[in-house]
Amino acid sequence: MEIVGFRKPKRPPQPDADAEVAQKPTAANQPEREKKLTGPPARPTSLTQKPTRPKPRPQLKSEKKKFELKIVSSATNSEGEQFRPGDLVQLEVMGFATKARITSFYQAKENGEVWASYVPAGEEMWLGGCIQASQLSRATA
Repeated sequence: MEIVGFRKPKRPPQPDADAEVAQKPTAANQPEREKKLTGPPARPTSLTQKPTRPKPRPQLKSEKKKFELKIVSSATNSEGEQFRPGDLVQLEVMGFATKARITSFYQAKENGEVWASYVPAGEEMWLGGCIQASQLSRATA
């Protein structure tokens, strides 16, 4: 196959050399294709560069705050009954009524609430727990 001829595109007329000197290039009169876009610098993609770990976030004031507990020798429930370590109490554990023995009492210094820790009185399968002293009820024999 032979190419017999083709048409050359028409070129726009060339400006005079004197006109170019008179007009200095500025951002306003530069052609669009000559304007360069600037963006954020490219990230290095070198495989030899070690990755950096993010800095750990600072702890909030609420996370730093720890409750200070004071050991108390006895506590009173909402009905005015006095309880001491070793007393039997009636509670509900996992939906079942059971008896437990009080091991100790703790008082929070911030709000003054008293809590009782207990262990099962019989041979149950649970290890123990804690309850607010105001909710304690004495076990019946």
